[in-house]
Amino acid sequence: MSVNLNDLTIIIPTYNEELVIEKTLQELINLKVHNIIVIDGGSKDSTIKKVKKFDVKILEIGYRSGYGDAFIKGINLTNTKYVCKFNADGSFDPIYLTKMLKVLESNEAYVVFNSRYLSSSKSFDDTVIRRVGNFFFTHLCKFIFRTKNTDILYNYHMSKTKSYENLKLVYKDFSICTEIPIKFKKFGFKILEIPTIERARLSGVSKVNAFTDGIKILLNTIKLLVKN
Repeated sequence: MSVNLNDLTIIIPTYNEELVIEKTLQELINLKVHNIIVIDGGSKDSTIKKVKKFDVKILEIGYRSGYGDAFIKGINLTNTKYVCKFNADGSFDPIYLTKMLKVLESNEAYVVFNSRYLSSSKSFDDTVIRRVGNFFFTHLCKFIFRTKNTDILYNYHMSKTKSYENLKLVYKDFSICTEIPIKFKKFGFKILEIPTIERARLSGVSKVNAFTDGIKILLNTIKLLVKN
């Protein structure tokens, strides 16, 4: 089954990604992905200068509004049928884009999540602290919200743009990582996970603070019990 990548928009949040952004963009373009939106949260380096070498949309927020806010703003700028958020650091392998699109086009599911913890999956970028945190939130969400995700904090997923709009996403920080799968579950959308191999990031370090961001995610996840 062939798929049309012109039906897909890739949203890339950036903040000081000058050492890797060109390679990330070129890799996507080599795969014939041309609808790309870069949402920059006030990079202090030459990230924007390097992005402007490519034929992509750019939204310069001018300040670090947040990981979730970048995705929400990107959705509002998307006019294709499908959308996927993509990390700038090189850890996401774009080969899975076609696989996810095939699942959606065949109506096997409304949303496709990648998982680093299914059989044949692997991560070259995970750490012990992040693995423990992910284990905690994955099982917390299974217990409270009856989610089925095995990798709840891994934010590599794809769905129809309209589906994301229907979720009415509100979390502007990393809490969006749990908000998205929880709301897909609560609203009754059919969910599918596929195994993935997470690559080692090409540059930089994770922008997630295990303690402070972990607390925010915990509190905001619990708030979803009473929010629509």
